[in-house]
Amino acid sequence: MKVLASGDRERHDTLIVEAVSQCPPWDVVMLGQFSMAPALSRVAAKVASKVLTSPDSAVARLKEQFSLVKGPV
Repeated sequence: MKVLASGDRERHDTLIVEAVSQCPPWDVVMLGQFSMAPALSRVAAKVASKVLTSPDSAVARLKEQFSLVKGPV
């Protein structure tokens, strides 16, 4: 976070990619902090695992829940 707080998004995302690349293979990788979401495409390009982000997953879940609501939301 210090790197990101200093304004260096590129280095921040590079550190995420490097860290994930060193992990053993997983079925799914979750980029669990909102600040990590912009690294999605770079991480996905480096690993064979499916890569999810918490913002995308949260929105998908909300859409699913709203589709169950009858009447005005």
